[in-house]
Order: sequence, then C-alpha cells, then structure tokens
Amino acid sequence: MSITEQVENYLTDNINVSNSFFDNILEEHDESSIKLFYCYHLLKSGDKESSIKLFKTIKENSNVRSLYLLVNAILFYYDNVSSCKEMLLKSILIDNKNKWSYLELFYLLKNTEENYLAWDYLEKAILIDENFNEAKYQRILQFDSIENCSLIINDILAFPQTYVNEYILNTLGSAYYNCGQIGNAVKILKGSLEINKTPEAYYLLGAIEHNKDRNFDNALKYYNLSINEDPSYIDCLNSKAWLLFDMRNIDEAELLFKKIINLNKSQSSYIQIIQFYLCISDLDNALSYNKTMIIEYGEDYISDSFDIIYLIKKNNKEILNNKVLKFKKKYNEEQIDWLKNMILDYGSV
Repeated sequence: MSITEQVENYLTDNINVSNSFFDNILEEHDESSIKLFYCYHLLKSGDKESSIKLFKTIKENSNVRSLYLLVNAILFYYDNVSSCKEMLLKSILIDNKNKWSYLELFYLLKNTEENYLAWDYLEKAILIDENFNEAKYQRILQFDSIENCSLIINDILAFPQTYVNEYILNTLGSAYYNCGQIGNAVKILKGSLEINKTPEAYYLLGAIEHNKDRNFDNALKYYNLSINEDPSYIDCLNSKAWLLFDMRNIDEAELLFKKIINLNKSQSSYIQIIQFYLCISDLDNALSYNKTMIIEYGEDYISDSFDIIYLIKKNNKEILNNKVLKFKKKYNEEQIDWLKNMILDYGSV
C-alpha cells in the first residue's frame, strides 16, 4: 500500500486528524498527493488561509490532477456552484474512484435545485468505499429519525471507535430516544457531553426528562443549559415554552413563544404559537397569528386547518361545514389526516 493510500485510509477512519499527522509524514514523504490531502484537511478544519498557502506550493501534474482539481474547486470556486461543479466533475472524470470529489458534489448540490443529483453522488461515494464513514454519516442524517431509528443505531454502531465525536453520539442518542431505548439514550448523551458540551445533547436530555420521565425541574435545567450554549436554538426554545405550559407558567410560556417568533419567523414557529393559543382558548390571538402566517407563507392546508378549528371552537356550523367540504376537495389524504389530528388535539369546544 502506497503512502498516499495509507493517508487516505487514515482520513477515512479517523474523525479527528491533527496537523501534526501530516507534518510528520511530509518530513519523510514530500509528495504532492500528501500535500493536497493536507490542503483538503485544512479546508475541512476551517483553516482556509493555511490551505491556500500550502496549495500555492504544489505543482499540478498528471499523477495528482484529480486531487488538485478537488482542492482547487473548493478553495477558489465554491461560491460559484456551476464552476465548482464543473471542476469536481472533471476531477472524477480523471479518476472515477475519487470518493472525496463525489462527496463534495453532494455537499455542493444538496441545498440547490439539483439536490436530486446530490444523493446520487453520495451513493456513488459509498459504492467506491463501503466504509467511507463521512459519506455514511451524511446518509444517516437524511434518514427519517423516527421511522429509521433502528437503522441509524445499527449504522452508527458499525463505525470504528476512531470515527466518533460528540455530534455522532448526539445522533445515536437521538435514535435511541426515538426507538424508546431511554437508558441507552441517556448513557450516550452523557458520554457526548464528556467529549464536548453541545446544545443538542442538553436538549435531548431535557426532552427525556420532560416527555418520558415527566421530571419538569430536571427538564428545565437541561433546556436552560442547552440555551446557554446556543441562545437561538429554536427547537429547544419551543420545548422550553411547552414545558413552561406544562408547569402551568402560562404567562412565561406566552412570552417565550412571542420571543421565538421574533427570533425565527418560520412556519413551524407560527404553528407552535397558534397551537399554544388554542390550548389556552385564546382564539383571537390564534386567529391573528394564523392570518400573519398566511401573509408570510400563503394559504395552505395548515392555515385552513387552523381556520376550521377556530370555527369549531366558535361553534359556527354553517361556515364550518362549507369550509370542511372545500378542504376535502382541495387537499390529499395525508393533509386531511393532519387536520383530523389537529381537531383531536385542539378542536374540543
């Protein structure tokens, strides 16, 4: 096995790679391929300045052209999707076993109109190397976290110990939580916190205390620790607001829901505050926020569902019946089921 292959295997199997790893190798093997992997590592570590400095010392040649194009694309063309894509495609045309370029094509395209291509590039990277841990983890993140919780657990447990960090442990802890394996979830999440304090781990521990153990004081402690790490962590802020509601601190819950809307005017945030007002039978505020949501996101099955719940609570049968008939004609079965669930949860008079 060549020294380049050894370096590539090390990068594949280890999630934490130090600069000294490359420095030591380059003392004995002053090869362009090693320098290019070093540039790539520096880029992934967020040290673009050092990567550029090293890259400028490397002469392009036919033996390393694929790697050279990979690094060049990310260093200088990443802000131009079409140019970066073109260069990465040239890279894999030269070497169709360059799994790193396939992975970078996935990263480049996953949030664009060509996201349908991104997943194909990710799968091709894994086909090249079935133990390509970074690519496998990215695939795990695309799974439905509830329906595929067992698959997520099995895939992460197959990772080598050298390819585990706090974020992977958080994903594993979340999967255990979704599969109902609460003891394992707590163990993994506390292990994650021993590596590094993350808002996600604190949040998930809070969710366990809140939703499973119903230990509201402990839940509040963990939610606050999570928010201290990331004051704009919307999922945790919403969960804390609902916890305050469960603790019958209605005024505090309302203030927090309003704060969330100011921080994050997503449709999800509007749904949360509308549901809160429906829970406390404040129909005027529920209707007001629903109207604002329609202005922001347009009329859809969600806003129409809330209108129907409003009419149910107002006992306005004439308008209600007409609205329900229109809803059934306009939306599909899945959207109708969403309405049914909302009626069960919030539609009592």
